[in-house]
Amino acid sequence: MTVRVYRESYDGNGNTILSNTIVVDEIMLSNWLLNRVVVPDFDNEISMIEFITGLSVLTEPISSDIFGPIDFFYNKNKTVLKKFELPITLPDKRVLRIKVDKYDPWNDELSEDNRLLQDILQKEKKEKLEYDAYSSYRSNSRCDDEYIFDNLCVDPFINFITEDFIRKYDHDSIKWTDHENTPVNYEGDNLEYWYFSH
Repeated sequence: MTVRVYRESYDGNGNTILSNTIVVDEIMLSNWLLNRVVVPDFDNEISMIEFITGLSVLTEPISSDIFGPIDFFYNKNKTVLKKFELPITLPDKRVLRIKVDKYDPWNDELSEDNRLLQDILQKEKKEKLEYDAYSSYRSNSRCDDEYIFDNLCVDPFINFITEDFIRKYDHDSIKWTDHENTPVNYEGDNLEYWYFSH
């Protein structure tokens, strides 16, 4: 199962520009989540999108300059379009039921499962990974064919998949085009949104 994600912003004249489209699959999700939760066998694209959205909301700072998913979870004014519950399975087989709510995910009305999952995802700890980079972090040491990272927590989704794409295709940055698919230079200094591609 795969879904596609892209970013949108504006050039210096206020015209819409679009980034490369990034294909996201289950392996990428496991790498993003540092195997701290189980990536399920998704029934369909929507179940995968909900999973990504729920965990993205838990890891993305409220003040993020790149926010999304637009049109699925909220609009460009950051108005939430729908809230939902999501079951998340941990490696030890426990199932947490989180409430997906962008702006108030930790209030007293929400479950203890939200707090527990946030702690699991955001805890900085030593990780041994099969690859030498995680998002913008690089490993300086190796042991038994694994790369050691001293303090990693789960990075925001859009940051992780962007860095993964840049590294995988050996780019300096993601590429941007205008509405006619003409390449444009963009320095990343405007507000950005991310979307699931339909």
